[in-house]
Amino acid sequence: MWRFYFPLVITVAAIVVAQYLQKMVPRQVHPLAALMVIYGIAFFVSLVGYLVSGSRIPLWTALSEVSWVTYAMGVVILGLESGSLLAYRSGWRVATYAMVVNASSALLLLPLGLLVFREKLNTANWAGALLCLAGLVLLARK
Repeated sequence: MWRFYFPLVITVAAIVVAQYLQKMVPRQVHPLAALMVIYGIAFFVSLVGYLVSGSRIPLWTALSEVSWVTYAMGVVILGLESGSLLAYRSGWRVATYAMVVNASSALLLLPLGLLVFREKLNTANWAGALLCLAGLVLLARK
């Protein structure tokens, strides 16, 4: 059971801390300069982690095996982080922004799961989707 939920705990904790830290980036720091430092640190920590992981695959071999998906993820993650950083600078509140982003993402991922990955949704899944939609409607009202 722990193996199933541990990645969820890591992801949720990382999202919460990331959103908090993005809200705290000083306004005078250029967003792309901040992102260069952020990803420089991520690169260094990933490199050290790979080197101490005990992998029997040489680093250059491992790097040569990445596909176009990995490069696309780099661009997408930059969009995620820069979008959040710019949203906070434009005045979004942390709680509202997170709810709008996550509910919108969940609803947009529904067709992807259904059509591309052939996933099946049960009644509880559809009810959750309707609650996400209702939540967005309520958040849109001022």
